[in-house]
Amino acid sequence: MTGDPVYVIYVINNVITNPFLVWKLAGSPQTPSAKLFQQMRQVEVYDIITYCALGGCQLGHLLWK
Repeated sequence: MTGDPVYVIYVINNVITNPFLVWKLAGSPQTPSAKLFQQMRQVEVYDIITYCALGGCQLGHLLWK
């Protein structure tokens, strides 16, 4: 991009970006496994639902990693 205006819509809520919910659905283990810990880390980031620039918009769920 060369200075074109850009806007992004992020989703941060208690369903999509909630590592506690992942832990709870896994049975609330006292010590999470490496796999469960990785799953929890993956959902704690925000979700981009719309990305728009001068050339148009891209819609869809793209996880910011």
